[in-house]
Amino acid sequence: MLEETLNNDTLNSSLQKGSARVMSEAYNESCGDWSNVSISTTQNDLIASVKRYQELSPERFEDTDLPFVIAEFGCATGAASVLPLKAIIQAVRDLAPEMPIQIFLNDLPENHHSLAIAAVTDGLTPLFDDIFIMVAGKDFTEQVFPSGTIDFAFSNMTLMILPLPPSPRTDNVFFLATPEKLQSNQGKEWVAGFNKHWTSFVTNRQKELRVNGQLFVTALIYDEPILSYQLKESNFFQDIASICLRDILKKYRLEDKLSSTLKTSVSMLKRHYTDICQKEGIHVVSAKSYDVVDCFAQEYKMTHDSRVFGKKVAQYIRGWWEHVLEGGLAYEGVDQDLIKKVSIEVFDTLPGFIAERADVYPEYYRVLSLSIDKPARQ
Repeated sequence: MLEETLNNDTLNSSLQKGSARVMSEAYNESCGDWSNVSISTTQNDLIASVKRYQELSPERFEDTDLPFVIAEFGCATGAASVLPLKAIIQAVRDLAPEMPIQIFLNDLPENHHSLAIAAVTDGLTPLFDDIFIMVAGKDFTEQVFPSGTIDFAFSNMTLMILPLPPSPRTDNVFFLATPEKLQSNQGKEWVAGFNKHWTSFVTNRQKELRVNGQLFVTALIYDEPILSYQLKESNFFQDIASICLRDILKKYRLEDKLSSTLKTSVSMLKRHYTDICQKEGIHVVSAKSYDVVDCFAQEYKMTHDSRVFGKKVAQYIRGWWEHVLEGGLAYEGVDQDLIKKVSIEVFDTLPGFIAERADVYPEYYRVLSLSIDKPARQ
């Protein structure tokens, strides 16, 4: 009995930590279009990073006996990996046509790596020869690869997901860096948690990069002052957490578990990323912000079909939230049958709940495109 209890505790702890950053099996189908819009918006910056590497280290592109090593940090199930990998590989091949390419898809051990491998293989192998796709299942807040072995590292819309919540939160699906939040004690704790997370990530990537190697990151951010569509975003996801989810948990007498079921994602300000780089002596090549059109809002604007809109947005939310919701309840010791019942009801309720709020859904979101390199002095 003791052994069983210990095993359950270990499982629940693993579910809570892992589920905070692992996307569901449905992520490819529900989130690919949304992610690809942000990738397309920042693609010129991504390609510029490859060209910058060639300008700084032309000899690296002449040594075609050594594969060009690309590492993606936070590959999830692969839907958002294909487009940036295509752009990087094509940019490399334009500069060095005979260069073999080695790709490492990195995510947590709990990730659905088989889905990622399948999606990336299907997306790349019909287009390119001499590419080799592998998986590295290790927490990217640690050093994942040997020092000085990576040519190009990138992370798309992943760095805003923290390993664990810095403090309990009950008011929104995400932590959003609004001015009033940043001034609160809770906000200061979340900023401190993010700073620790981002510092660990960016300093470990500096170790792994070759001299003049490049790191390219995209992430959701908030602005100063807050933009009108960001206020919509805050209110929309606050309604989901504080009305829809809370009412269902209350129905099953689980309202006190609310904080454990929310995402550990943060939308910070641009300076929260760049200030850490400056503090750590890391060279930021460029830091640009973009308003990205939300594909679901754009479709609804043309069709005015709130039912289809609600269904698609709910499926998208399910892709990045289902494991968090279920893992959080498991961590709290809730019975598995009850967890499944709650999860089904939440995601059955969401389409209609969202459809009623179609006109207050944000039309855009804000993305940071951050380019970093590793100068020879490091």
